[in-house]
Amino acid sequence: MMTPIGSKPSPAVTPVASGAASATDRVATAVATVAGSPRPARLSDEVRALLSAPPPIDMARVERLRAAIAEGSYRVEPDRIAAAMIADDLSGGTPA
Repeated sequence: MMTPIGSKPSPAVTPVASGAASATDRVATAVATVAGSPRPARLSDEVRALLSAPPPIDMARVERLRAAIAEGSYRVEPDRIAAAMIADDLSGGTPA
Protein backbone atom coordinates (compact mmCIF):
# COMPACT_ATOMS: atom_id res chain seq x y z
CA MET A 1 0.00 0.00 0.00
CA MET A 2 1.34 3.42 -0.91
CA THR A 3 1.48 6.28 1.56
CA PRO A 4 -0.34 9.38 0.29
CA ILE A 5 1.92 12.28 -0.63
CA GLY A 6 2.60 14.58 2.29
CA SER A 7 1.39 12.13 4.93
CA LYS A 8 4.83 11.33 6.34
CA PRO A 9 5.07 12.40 9.97
CA SER A 10 7.42 15.30 10.59
CA PRO A 11 9.84 14.99 13.50
CA ALA A 12 9.32 17.52 16.24
CA VAL A 13 12.16 20.02 16.21
CA THR A 14 12.53 22.66 18.88
CA PRO A 15 13.27 25.98 17.19
CA VAL A 16 16.35 27.88 18.28
CA ALA A 17 16.12 31.64 18.66
CA SER A 18 17.49 33.31 15.55
CA GLY A 19 20.75 35.13 16.04
CA ALA A 20 21.43 33.26 19.27
CA ALA A 21 23.68 30.66 17.66
CA SER A 22 25.48 29.97 14.41
CA ALA A 23 23.77 27.96 11.69
CA THR A 24 25.94 24.94 12.47
CA ASP A 25 25.06 25.15 16.16
CA ARG A 26 21.35 25.36 15.29
CA VAL A 27 21.72 22.28 13.07
CA ALA A 28 23.49 20.40 15.87
CA THR A 29 20.74 21.35 18.31
CA ALA A 30 18.02 20.33 15.86
CA VAL A 31 19.72 16.98 15.17
CA ALA A 32 20.03 16.29 18.88
CA THR A 33 16.43 17.33 19.51
CA VAL A 34 15.10 15.04 16.78
CA ALA A 35 17.27 12.21 18.11
CA GLY A 36 15.83 12.76 21.58
CA SER A 37 19.10 13.83 23.20
CA PRO A 38 18.97 16.65 25.74
CA ARG A 39 22.41 17.88 24.57
CA PRO A 40 23.42 19.33 21.19
CA ALA A 41 25.13 16.90 18.84
CA ARG A 42 28.81 17.46 18.10
CA LEU A 43 29.44 18.18 14.45
CA SER A 44 32.72 17.16 12.85
CA ASP A 45 34.95 19.81 11.28
CA GLU A 46 34.08 18.36 7.86
CA VAL A 47 30.34 18.77 8.48
CA ARG A 48 30.87 22.30 9.79
CA ALA A 49 32.85 23.16 6.63
CA LEU A 50 30.11 21.74 4.40
CA LEU A 51 27.43 23.69 6.27
CA SER A 52 29.36 26.95 6.05
CA ALA A 53 30.29 26.61 2.36
CA PRO A 54 27.94 28.04 -0.22
CA PRO A 55 26.20 25.50 -2.43
CA PRO A 56 27.96 24.79 -5.72
CA ILE A 57 26.60 26.76 -8.67
CA ASP A 58 26.89 25.54 -12.25
CA MET A 59 27.52 28.92 -13.85
CA ALA A 60 27.46 27.47 -17.37
CA ARG A 61 23.94 26.17 -16.74
CA VAL A 62 22.91 29.50 -15.21
CA GLU A 63 24.11 31.30 -18.34
CA ARG A 64 22.28 28.83 -20.62
CA LEU A 65 19.06 29.39 -18.64
CA ARG A 66 19.48 33.17 -18.73
CA ALA A 67 20.02 33.09 -22.48
CA ALA A 68 16.99 30.82 -23.02
CA ILE A 69 14.79 33.10 -20.91
CA ALA A 70 16.08 36.23 -22.68
CA GLU A 71 15.39 34.80 -26.14
CA GLY A 72 12.01 33.38 -25.11
CA SER A 73 12.89 29.74 -25.72
CA TYR A 74 12.81 28.57 -22.08
CA ARG A 75 9.93 26.12 -21.55
CA VAL A 76 8.45 25.17 -18.21
CA GLU A 77 7.60 21.47 -18.14
CA PRO A 78 4.97 21.03 -15.40
CA ASP A 79 4.75 17.24 -15.86
CA ARG A 80 8.50 16.90 -15.35
CA ILE A 81 8.41 19.18 -12.30
CA ALA A 82 5.49 17.25 -10.78
CA ALA A 83 7.21 13.90 -11.41
CA ALA A 84 10.39 15.14 -9.71
CA MET A 85 8.40 16.46 -6.72
CA ILE A 86 6.58 13.12 -6.34
CA ALA A 87 9.84 11.16 -6.65
CA ASP A 88 11.42 13.43 -4.03
CA ASP A 89 8.52 12.88 -1.61
CA LEU A 90 8.50 9.11 -2.15
CA SER A 91 12.26 8.90 -1.58
CA GLY A 92 11.98 10.74 1.72
CA GLY A 93 13.45 13.97 0.42
CA THR A 94 16.55 12.53 -1.22
CA PRO A 95 17.27 14.19 -4.56
CA ALA A 96 16.51 11.92 -7.52
